[in-house]
Amino acid sequence: DPSKVMVGTEIENGRLSIQVKDEGIGIDEVDLNRIFDRFWRSSHTEVRHRKGTGLGLYIAKVIAEAHNGTISACANSPDPGMTFVFNIPIHQV
Repeated sequence: DPSKVMVGTEIENGRLSIQVKDEGIGIDEVDLNRIFDRFWRSSHTEVRHRKGTGLGLYIAKVIAEAHNGTISACANSPDPGMTFVFNIPIHQV
């Protein structure tokens, strides 16, 4: 299913913030605390048939943490989709 993906960046207080917003089906509120777990896959009927290992968001979390950063997610309520925010410190050279 084609959907738009919007990416935005911001630098504030020595941190780079990257926001990625999509228009997909979203993630159920009860699953938000599990989506960065290794091998977690949605049980949503619209995506359960898709191939995947459930490692994508886990790998994103590992990368963020390796750079002393964070990654978080929230639903785009009331719009469909999700917003992911990746924050890492930046260093002036």
